[in-house]
Amino acid sequence: MSTVQEAENAVKNYHLRALFGRLVTVSKAAATATPRVARAEETPSPHRSVSSSSSSVKLFVANLPWEVDGSELKQLFSEYGEVVHAKVLYSGRGARRRSRGFGFVTMATHEGSEDAIWDLNKQVWRGRKLRVRVAREEGPRTR
Repeated sequence: MSTVQEAENAVKNYHLRALFGRLVTVSKAAATATPRVARAEETPSPHRSVSSSSSSVKLFVANLPWEVDGSELKQLFSEYGEVVHAKVLYSGRGARRRSRGFGFVTMATHEGSEDAIWDLNKQVWRGRKLRVRVAREEGPRTR
């Protein structure tokens, strides 16, 4: 913050508020002789996806209507910013191919992803209550 008043307002307005389903603790930092400014590149967020753009964010979208495809999903999220990629996952082949009811959307900016989560999570779309959150990092699968 650039002023003490801004810092106090941030504490007042954001302490113990929910962000990505977790409570955020906001407090004034103790003054130091040599303040260190952290850059986003130094401490990557565990919520960010691995992609060519360090600011893009991959979202997990669950409880999709069965008939929705990737282009419709992209259109829905494009209201909140640039959509880098949108994909609905399917199982089966040919006539047996069916939506699995979930997909992934990669937003170009952190702000766009936050806006999409804020507006679309728990909203009813085509008769289904969507669940939207930041996707987990991919790791080894276990069964």
